[in-house]
Amino acid sequence: MRFLFNLLGGLLLAVALVFATADIARTLADGTLRLTTLGEGFASVGLPLAQETRGLSAGALDIVAALAGWPASLTCGLAALLLLFIARPPHRRGRFAR
Repeated sequence: MRFLFNLLGGLLLAVALVFATADIARTLADGTLRLTTLGEGFASVGLPLAQETRGLSAGALDIVAALAGWPASLTCGLAALLLLFIARPPHRRGRFAR
């Protein structure tokens, strides 16, 4: 299970770095701060969130709408750190610990 969390955390961290690099390049080119949202990120790879919401309840639609506006680099980065924190090995005592 730790392997799976480490794998997903590493992949999410790589995705966060890609989005952060794109945000930095766009910010330098435009001269204004521009962060890619999760909705724009999903749409850029061909997965628009609007089509994926069919059959969801009103509460779930509100959650998807709220998440679609969050910055992709920060959200993926925090999710990656959470998964990597969960997957860390248990604390071991040293050989000479009391």
